[in-house]
Amino acid sequence: MTIAGAVLAGGAGRRMGSPKALVEVGGRALGSLAADVLEAAGARPVALVGGPDEVGATLGRTVVADRWPGEGPLGGIASAVRWASGIPGVSLVAVVACDQPGVTSELVAALVAALPADSADGLADTTDGGPKVVGAVAQTADGRRHPFPSVWRVTAAGALDALVEAGARRADAAFALGVTPVLRPGSELVDLDTPDDVARFGATDRAAPPGS
Repeated sequence: MTIAGAVLAGGAGRRMGSPKALVEVGGRALGSLAADVLEAAGARPVALVGGPDEVGATLGRTVVADRWPGEGPLGGIASAVRWASGIPGVSLVAVVACDQPGVTSELVAALVAALPADSADGLADTTDGGPKVVGAVAQTADGRRHPFPSVWRVTAAGALDALVEAGARRADAAFALGVTPVLRPGSELVDLDTPDDVARFGATDRAAPPGS
């Protein structure tokens, strides 16, 4: 199956004080780190979703418009899936928030592998007779499911659009469509919201190559 990749780069970045995608960790912009991780996991093409065109130009990446700018992260997921659904041959899209430097290509690959396969489009409609599975998300040991990173079937575009149009804004609202969880360590899912977060993350010396 063919996988596209989307880095969510919207949001005002008020607490960070600048666009998060351009903030550097270990000498690399967060947006570039996320895009490289997706490519290392086999995603093609990879684009930024949301954010100004200038950020895309700086990072050398295509920017896909967030169809609901400023309306919350669910709109970013829906915009990413809708974009990927228009790319011939693409079955899945992996979505990563640009402020997650702990995400690795192995994590993305694990999410892809968790989606059941055997139907005509390469993915089963149901799991054990249950609801249709349209995505895979990381779950930490405390039982919490995390919306980023996540992998989605492009056929979920309509259902995700409908959620946003109905007023949903939280990313975890998408779980109701049917997702399978993958147990992962919380260290892979840390997100950076402030300059202090960036400093603390850098102090741990965890900024690693995409495939690590």
